[in-house]
Amino acid sequence: MTYMATIKPHDIQTLGQRIRYARDAARLTQSDVARHFGIARVSVTQWENDTTRPSTDKIADLADLLDTEASWLLEAKGFPPVSRPLPDRGHIIEPHHVIPGERLVGERRLPIYVPRQAV
Repeated sequence: MTYMATIKPHDIQTLGQRIRYARDAARLTQSDVARHFGIARVSVTQWENDTTRPSTDKIADLADLLDTEASWLLEAKGFPPVSRPLPDRGHIIEPHHVIPGERLVGERRLPIYVPRQAV
């Protein structure tokens, strides 16, 4: 379950919460963000936990990466980012267990469930 599924945009109070929300919307991992900036993943974790803040020179680039506005990240002004669709992986066809018709015909001892009558 993503962070987006557990929190609503109007409940977000801190920069770290907005970064995490936007990262989830962009379908990026902390490692993706860290790799983009050439920093350790733990740094992104610290941003999201509000232990540290990204430097001001990273905010505009971070907003672009997360497909949102810097003003939303910094001050929650404007609209929150919209979740990107999952990448199309084509249709996965699951094999179905098919029971041949002749195996469906014949005498069977099957339980019968009858609902109780309201008294």
